[in-house]
Amino acid sequence: MTSPPTAQRVLLLEDDQNLAETLALEFEDVGILADILPNETGLSDYLTQHQPDWAVIDLRLDGGYGLTALKTLLAAVPDCFAVVLTGYGTVTAAVEAMKLGARDFLTKPIRFENLLAVLQQAQPVPARPDPDQADLNRQSLARNEQEYIAYVLNRCNGNISQAAAWLGIHRQSLQRKLKKYPPHQ
Repeated sequence: MTSPPTAQRVLLLEDDQNLAETLALEFEDVGILADILPNETGLSDYLTQHQPDWAVIDLRLDGGYGLTALKTLLAAVPDCFAVVLTGYGTVTAAVEAMKLGARDFLTKPIRFENLLAVLQQAQPVPARPDPDQADLNRQSLARNEQEYIAYVLNRCNGNISQAAAWLGIHRQSLQRKLKKYPPHQ
């Protein structure tokens, strides 16, 4: 007598509770077990108990960074098919995510059918270089600053005064930085 096949499991590392719960319900409707973690705090404990087949990781987590969680996840479960899902993607972040082992870099909003199609393309994970040995984290301070300013401006709907207050700098200082590094359109 053979044992029944185990259901596929997806880890949703997402701090937007409404989105995470909606995705979990969608996955469960198609027979996929879904686990939700709002940040990377409980990730190590989760990974000692579960081996997800797939992972959907938000790039910007409340109090954390999705790529750090991605490294932790893939160190524990190297064959997990992980995708990064974000509303604040940059080319640099996408490249870094792919170098760390993410299989795709998707932007919000996304239809569930499209997300599921990406996950169902899971192929065996190719060998990755050790991220600690690669120059993955070498990025200029100016580039990091530029990307963070773009993120904050996006969060503030382009309001320079509000973004300057968020960043803790004068509006004029932010305007000088924007002249030097204009946001991507």
